[in-house]
Amino acid sequence: MKFFSYKKILAGLLLVFILPQGVYAQELALPDPGYTPESPWYRFELLWDNMRSVFTSGHQKRTKLFLEIALERLAEARTLTGRNIEGTEWATNLYRDEMTRAHREAQKSYDAALLTLLARAVYDHMLALDRISERTPFDRKLFAVRAKEYAIADQSDTLRVLLDTEPKDALVIWRESITARLKRIVAVAGDEENVVETLREYEKYALFGIKLAQAKERITIEGGAVADYVRQATRTHEAVLQGLRKKIKPLIVEQYVRSINAVRALQGLPQLQRLEEVPEDMPPIDVPADENLDSLLDGAGGEEVIPDESLPGSMPDTPLPPVS
Repeated sequence: MKFFSYKKILAGLLLVFILPQGVYAQELALPDPGYTPESPWYRFELLWDNMRSVFTSGHQKRTKLFLEIALERLAEARTLTGRNIEGTEWATNLYRDEMTRAHREAQKSYDAALLTLLARAVYDHMLALDRISERTPFDRKLFAVRAKEYAIADQSDTLRVLLDTEPKDALVIWRESITARLKRIVAVAGDEENVVETLREYEKYALFGIKLAQAKERITIEGGAVADYVRQATRTHEAVLQGLRKKIKPLIVEQYVRSINAVRALQGLPQLQRLEEVPEDMPPIDVPADENLDSLLDGAGGEEVIPDESLPGSMPDTPLPPVS
């Protein structure tokens, strides 16, 4: 039967032995999707996967199993994207549910390796979810937008737990994730449909950065406070966003300003009331091509981010604002 195919066994072994070592490609390599929602055998595959989860015990084994199944669902969704919206939505929603189960298992384990595995997986999966969203008509893509929102929420919960055991790993993953969203904003700035959802996602990461700093004000990372770390990691982000203002369409200006204000709150700077304001503390800069963007993003790909006491609003002079 297809359920015991060598391809699935190989995919499972690769998941167990490769992913925990932290090797992640720029583009996510998805497993063979096998049966998809277009197949009459698809429901039997879902039944088989449910049986596997019932008879698997232990947080580590269950976490990796749920992640393996989630990757299969994501591969199915990618395969159907652009040709079968109903099937894509079905597979994407199943992916979302499996990832939530994986996060819950990892969080209950308090295992730093599992928590890191799940948090980094979201970083990788967002690229695939972006493609699904891009290739789905605007009036039908709510499922893809929600899948990304759930992914960010689950990742945030996992990073909160990881911060207790491996604060540096948690902050590096957050930094990489928010930087990836900024890069996507630059890439799709002139695309009204796709940039608005990415601006929302960026806003969520910025506001979560504030929560991280507030929750762990007494933890030190790289010789300084968490608040200094997150501010250092995003200190040029507003300038990049401001540099895109000519590409932003009128209908999404409100979300654009919200995203700018989110990173301003993270930096301890006053909020802008309207787009016409050009802040003296963070003037716009010309945004280069995407391949040159790393030079403007502190810590976008490096190992270390050193706290800088000269940052505007640096702790403890300007406390971070409360976030609901």
